[in-house]
This record gives sequence, structure tokens and C-alpha cells, in this order.
Amino acid sequence: MRAPSKDSMDLLNKMDIFYNNSWTRLIWVVTISFAIIGVFVPILVQWYQKRELKLSEDKLKKDIHTEFEKALLELKEKN
Repeated sequence: MRAPSKDSMDLLNKMDIFYNNSWTRLIWVVTISFAIIGVFVPILVQWYQKRELKLSEDKLKKDIHTEFEKALLELKEKN
């Protein structure tokens, strides 16, 4: 069996460093992605829900006002 040469050991060390750095970067990317998702998604969901609530509220007020006006006209016609 042949002993590993200096070039082979350098190549192995460079590969080891490359893969260790790659895994570290991947872990950081995944961690940051989860942090972004964990912070921004709830904020966006809350904003959307508030917007939908405001729209529903405005529509309900408009419907109530329309029904009130209609009932008022009916009462005026009866009198």
C-alpha cells in the first residue's frame, strides 16, 4: 500500500474545508429562512386579516344603512 502524498493530503484537507464551510452556510441559510418565515409570515397574515375585517365591516355598515333607508321609505309610504 502506498502512503498518501502531500498533494493528496492537501486535496483532502481542501475538500474537508469546502464541505464544512458548505454545511455551515447551508445551516445559516436554513436558520435565517425559518427566522424570516417565523417573523414575516405572521405579520402578513395579521395584516391580511385586519384588511379583510375592515372590508367586511365597511360592507356590513353599507348593507345596514341601505336596509335602514329602505325601511324608512316603507314607513313613509305607509303614513
